Amino acid sequence: SLFKIFYDQFNSVIPLVLLAPAYFSGRLDLGALMQLRIVVDRVSDSLRFPVNAYEAAVGWLAAANRLNALQRRAEEVHAGFSIDMGQCISAEDVSVTTPDGRSIVSGFSVRVQRGNRILVVGPAMRGKSLLVRTLAGLWVHKKGLVERPVDCMFVQGFDFPPLSLQGLLAYPAAPEVDAVAAKQLLDVVGAGSVCESFDDMQLGDVRDWGRVLSCEQQERIQFARVLLRGPAFVVFDEPLKSVESTEACELFALLSEEAGVLTFSRSWELASAHEVLMELPDPV
Repeated sequence: SLFKIFYDQFNSVIPLVLLAPAYFSGRLDLGALMQLRIVVDRVSDSLRFPVNAYEAAVGWLAAANRLNALQRRAEEVHAGFSIDMGQCISAEDVSVTTPDGRSIVSGFSVRVQRGNRILVVGPAMRGKSLLVRTLAGLWVHKKGLVERPVDCMFVQGFDFPPLSLQGLLAYPAAPEVDAVAAKQLLDVVGAGSVCESFDDMQLGDVRDWGRVLSCEQQERIQFARVLLRGPAFVVFDEPLKSVESTEACELFALLSEEAGVLTFSRSWELASAHEVLMELPDPV
């Protein structure tokens, strides 16, 4: 502020200006002048604290006000959106919009029971990923009724965290799979080549797997995570895009027959792995 700048620049000059007449008239010698200067400097340093603290206090107040506003807004958003917990995945006349109200998905309805395999196909950029987030309870801008069970795993684009391979397979749970079991699981999903470059000790090292693994290997490990967890319901968003369709269908056959599976894809290549085929409705 202007006051702080003025204070910093002139707090030591003004006392000398005021004492100058007494010095030049001989009523004050140089030693006394310097002693008074030291006293003024010490008093000035003591008075500097509120001046410096004021700027920091104003910054803290502004930050606190922004955080309070953000918290109030988050509470308003949370109050306007809820997901009912039930025994199946159910969406009734669900419409999804952007925050500014532009329609992305309109009138989507589906019901997935245990053992169902349902494939929903829609072109790219039609809102499939946004619809998956809506079913997961992560997107507020929607209309319609959504219900999902507690034991439901959502598989979307995944930023691989720096973990050991066992930790990555079990993420976000604590790793309970040893190196041998991890290798066997990766062999099952066709990602055994990941283990060929590392010994058992190295597989336990923390690595940035997002850079180490290819896109296909990442997709296979994503699928291995589902097999390891074994959820009652799974919602896939564009799974196994880099895997040949025949092999991808074989991987889907590894899922438990009792699991309810809802898959969103841009093609019909996974049709043979599903019982019910649907098209994503056009937005209105």
